[in-house]
Amino acid sequence: VLQVVNSAFYALRQQISNPAHAVVLLGLDSIRLLVLSLHVFQQFESLPVRNLRLKSLWRHSIMVATAAKRIIELEMEDPRTADRAFMAGLLHDVGKLVLAVNLPKEYSEVIKRAEAGRIELHQAEAEVLGATHAEVGGYLLGIWGLPDTIVMATAHHHHPQAGDERALGPLVAVHACNALICEISPLARIGAPPELDVQHLAVLGLLDRLPRWREVVRETIAQERGVW
Repeated sequence: VLQVVNSAFYALRQQISNPAHAVVLLGLDSIRLLVLSLHVFQQFESLPVRNLRLKSLWRHSIMVATAAKRIIELEMEDPRTADRAFMAGLLHDVGKLVLAVNLPKEYSEVIKRAEAGRIELHQAEAEVLGATHAEVGGYLLGIWGLPDTIVMATAHHHHPQAGDERALGPLVAVHACNALICEISPLARIGAPPELDVQHLAVLGLLDRLPRWREVVRETIAQERGVW
């Protein structure tokens, strides 16, 4: 928790070394959701799928979360939405862990197909398993009772037009950041990079904001490299 609190995401002016201090600064709700996310990843410390690395997936998730929160803060004054964008970014790929642990043989085949065919991982998942990590992750978070905005952002982060978000929110922010981070820094990417839905951004009137969002992503990647 302290590592995340001291990361570029929070941009605090002081180093936090006491968990109680972190709770005072960030609030109990933020800490509660952060601990939940960390606990989820810790349950899968040993992944049975060779080409899926937990550390890389965690770093990717942190960068998506950080960039998504910054984009919300850049475009609107809504701390609650910014916090939920962060949580959605942190958990958007949790379905990969569920699939890899419960179906290791099948998921190894998914990865092989994605890499050999140079297709997006979620497309290979649909072909081999009949479901994607986004759908599985969204279903899991729904069972856990997380807010609908986080569930929707997880379930539809590859296809934002399938959600009911008709303006900038956690879903659009996570979708854009996931695609841009894989484009710029393919740390945890398997197969082809996820496609950015520029048509959906245009429909929402956000396409002109894309260059600034790309700058935010580049800044986030550069800052996070010095933390992890």
